[in-house]
Amino acid sequence: NLNNNSNTIQVSLIGGSSVTNTSGTNTLTLSNSYTGGTTIAGGALISSNVYGLGSTNGTVTISGGGVLDLGNLTQQQTSVTLSAGTIQDGTLTNTTIVGASGSNNVTANLAGSGSVTNSGGTNTLSGTNSYAGNTFVAGGLLNIASGSSLGATSGNTTITNGTLDLSGGTQQQALLTFNGNAIATNGTFSNTAVNLNNNSNTIQVSLIGGS
Repeated sequence: NLNNNSNTIQVSLIGGSSVTNTSGTNTLTLSNSYTGGTTIAGGALISSNVYGLGSTNGTVTISGGGVLDLGNLTQQQTSVTLSAGTIQDGTLTNTTIVGASGSNNVTANLAGSGSVTNSGGTNTLSGTNSYAGNTFVAGGLLNIASGSSLGATSGNTTITNGTLDLSGGTQQQALLTFNGNAIATNGTFSNTAVNLNNNSNTIQVSLIGGS
């Protein structure tokens, strides 16, 4: 358990170990293989090694205004769940991002086969993203703060009981699906097929190109 001030962990963590960061700024410097997961309940946790976060099959949970700093490296986890938190300074690859509640900011880049699910809260993607998985807005508000933040142009985005805000930018997806009580606003979709299902949906974006 990492509390207060600034702490540096220069030992390897293996087996069923886990890491909990509750406050302060703490750094994992070595290659770790622990499988017990990482919890950031406050403060900042810096992973300054490609394998600092343990097994690539691990999970990270961020809450309480906590920050995950990737040390300008490319790292991998099965999933990262945010409930009032930030991911910054690096790239997450092949990782599922879940914005669950609160206000969350992902300024890190998202790559590989990863996906994004916005299930609640207000979540902002502002990195240079190329993730090839799909994007699901299943509640809350997902802000796309740059032209490349919605991932690969071959991806699919589905909105159900939520809002997608393009922040005035232009995005491209293979398919944009409105699944009921869905809103897309404040921007443009280019060369994107649109599928309207169920109940009441609101399209407040421009559709251009081969859409």
